[in-house]
Amino acid sequence: MRKTNGSMYTMFVTLVSLVFVVHVITLILSAIGLFLLIQMGVVARPFPILGACAVALSSLSIGTVMSVIATKAMTRPFRQLVDATNKIAAGRFDTRVELHGIREAELLADSFNKMAKELGGIETLRSDFIRNVAHEFKTPVASIKGFAKLLRKDNLSPESRNEYIDIIIREAERLALLSSNVLLLSKLENQEIETDRRSFLLDEQLRRVILMMEPEWRRKRIGMTADLDECEYCGSEELLTQVWINLIGNAIKFTPDGGSVTVTLRSRPEPTVRVADDGVGMSGETIQHIFEKFYQADPSRSVKGNGLGLPLVKRILEMSDGGITVTSEEGKGTEVVVTLDMGVG
Repeated sequence: MRKTNGSMYTMFVTLVSLVFVVHVITLILSAIGLFLLIQMGVVARPFPILGACAVALSSLSIGTVMSVIATKAMTRPFRQLVDATNKIAAGRFDTRVELHGIREAELLADSFNKMAKELGGIETLRSDFIRNVAHEFKTPVASIKGFAKLLRKDNLSPESRNEYIDIIIREAERLALLSSNVLLLSKLENQEIETDRRSFLLDEQLRRVILMMEPEWRRKRIGMTADLDECEYCGSEELLTQVWINLIGNAIKFTPDGGSVTVTLRSRPEPTVRVADDGVGMSGETIQHIFEKFYQADPSRSVKGNGLGLPLVKRILEMSDGGITVTSEEGKGTEVVVTLDMGVG
C-alpha cells in the first residue's frame, strides 16, 4: 500500500509539472512571437500592452488545450483501473488490466491483477465450500427423514424399530459433528495466532483422549498401545485435543477388527507424536489431497467422514508452529507424525 501511494504521488507531481512546463513553454514562444512581430512592424509599438495581452490570452488557451490533452493521456490508466474495479465489484473476478508506458501505472496494474486473482480464488473456494456443506448436510437429513417415516408404521418389529432409531441417532451425531467442524474451521481460518496458551502435560492429554475413545477401539477389538514420554508443553490444550481426537479417531476408523493402533510421544529433541495403524492405508494420490476440505478418497466406503477432520488438524498445527507428515501404503497401514515447537519443559 505504501509503495502504491508513493507511485500515485509521483504520477501527480509529474502531471502538475507537465502542465506547468506546457504553460511556460507557450508563454515563452508567444513572447518570442510578439517580439518578432513588433520588430517586423506587424504590431505597432504604441500598442505593446494590448498585443501582450492578446498573446498571453492565446498562450493560455493553447497551454490549456495542451494540458487537457496531456491530462487525458496521463489519467487514462486511472480510468481503466476505475472501470476494472467496477467490474470486480460486480463479481467479475476474471477482469485483468494491461497498462504500458508508465512505470507507476504498470506497477498498479500488476498489483490489481494479483488482487483480482486472489479474490477469484477466494470466491471459488467459498462457492465450493458452500456447495460441499450443502451436499454433506443433505445426505444425513434425507436419511433421518426417511427412517423417521418408517418408524410411523405400526407393523415394525422391535428389532427393526431399534435399528432405525440407531441410524437416526448416528446421522444426527454426524450432523452435529459436521456443524461443529464447519464452525471451528471457519473460526480458525480467520484467526492468525494461537490463543489461550498455557502449560500442560502432553502425555496426560494423549492418555485422556485414548481413554475417551476406548469404547470405539474395544468394540473393534483393536490392540491399542501407548508409549508416551513425560512431556510438558505450552500451547492451546483445547485445540490440540481436537488434533489427537481426529488422528486417533481416523486410525481406529480405518483399522479393521482385530487390528492395532500405536500412539508414541517423544519429548526430545522436540515434542513428536506418532499415530500408526495397520489398517487399509492410502494411495499416493490420496495422500496429496487429504488436507483438502471435504476430500474423501472413496465416497462409496462404508466408513465415512465429512472431510473436515484433517484440514482442521493442519490449520491448528499451522497456528501452533507445528508440522504434520503422513506416510501410508494401501493394505499396510498409515503413520502420521506430528511435530510441535518446544513450548516449555
